Amino acid sequence: MSSQNSKQHHQTDARKTALIFILANGLTNGGVTTWAINAIRRLSARNDYNCAIIAHTPEAGADEFSRSHSDRIIDCPGNASGHLPNAQTLNRFANCYSSLGDAILIPNWSWGTWAAVAALLRRPEHRLHVIGIAHTDDESYYDLMVYYEPIISKYIAVSDHIYRQLVSKIPSRQQDIIRLSYPTNLRPSRVHSTQPLNCLKIGYAGRIQEYQKRILDLPKLVADLASRQGNYCFEIAGDGTHLAELRAFFSENQFPNVRVHFHGLVDPDAIASLWASVDVGILFSSHEGLSISMVESMAAGCVQVVTDVSGVSDSVSHGVTGFIHTIGDTAAMADNLQTLYQQPELLSQMSARCIEHAHLNHDPQQYDRQLVELVQQAWQQPQRHWPRFRRLIPASVVATQRARLKKTASISIQGRIKLKCIGLMKSLGVRLGFIDSQDF
Repeated sequence: MSSQNSKQHHQTDARKTALIFILANGLTNGGVTTWAINAIRRLSARNDYNCAIIAHTPEAGADEFSRSHSDRIIDCPGNASGHLPNAQTLNRFANCYSSLGDAILIPNWSWGTWAAVAALLRRPEHRLHVIGIAHTDDESYYDLMVYYEPIISKYIAVSDHIYRQLVSKIPSRQQDIIRLSYPTNLRPSRVHSTQPLNCLKIGYAGRIQEYQKRILDLPKLVADLASRQGNYCFEIAGDGTHLAELRAFFSENQFPNVRVHFHGLVDPDAIASLWASVDVGILFSSHEGLSISMVESMAAGCVQVVTDVSGVSDSVSHGVTGFIHTIGDTAAMADNLQTLYQQPELLSQMSARCIEHAHLNHDPQQYDRQLVELVQQAWQQPQRHWPRFRRLIPASVVATQRARLKKTASISIQGRIKLKCIGLMKSLGVRLGFIDSQDF
């Protein structure tokens, strides 16, 4: 067989493989989950691959998105995002992954999922290729990309910053690191009017947690807006460790010109309605990769009021498609929200530019073509294997992971204390950085 025929034969084989997205915490709240669900739907419609999601068991108490009968979801018993798995659990994960035969695997973050893939690739009988994605500008993601480099065929960097970080950490693999942003299926359903606003509507979609998302900046921002002219309404979609606490806080503490509505977990199919109903998309995060909710809200025409984290400067131009702020600067956020309320013509102009940016830079058809090409390239590379005597999980990670889990568990307690302090200071009419007695 000629080399050209051999290449064509290999490409044909690649299309018979399974393209598997592995979600360590099941179909729970988060942009990566919606990205995976939308990806398997689009790629399955193209008949490029036999696409599926391996959904691990969610953490206790976490809600999941509803499932469509048309989506191929494979349940893998055991949560892979919390405690590090023991040998028995890793074997169970690996057996689940190997049941799919030849496959391209795209694991999401967690040492458990990656270690299970590495365990499979110790054995030569498995014909598997792996694509590594650093979804977030976080050392734990980079640690995974570096440690499991022996089994990763191709890398995807979702932002310019992450691309530079990966190249600096794995310079020998630069040719295999691809810059590929997220797509969005959303399309604008309305054009902003230039008429005066009765209320500026602000949307947030994501995890309701302090770690990374800094959701406790929401009460601070509301208090900042309460001292300004205008009427404001927040539509908050998502689930997380602080949802119950924030609901209780805003039930007990009313603000004269600001309302806050909590929708809980919103399915990917319904997220378009959320973004179509608001004017602004907001982001408090301390770090991101490229916020998928930001991209989706831009496509729906929402002006961005965001923090200066990875991926933001790729999409948001200050004063053009949104406003970029120092992390934690809720006063500046409030200033710009007031500006948008008072200047509906500016809101309309910036909204149109957001739609234009999303259309040009986050087109799903273009994304799918690039992803399919990347998968083909990964499949054509020689089979990679995990070194036989290398640990599946580095010893240093065990101590680090334990410390991280302890910190995460304490966040909810810290959040309750912080919210109680906010409520107490408000009731006493004492200024606490962002609250002033004359505001209430």
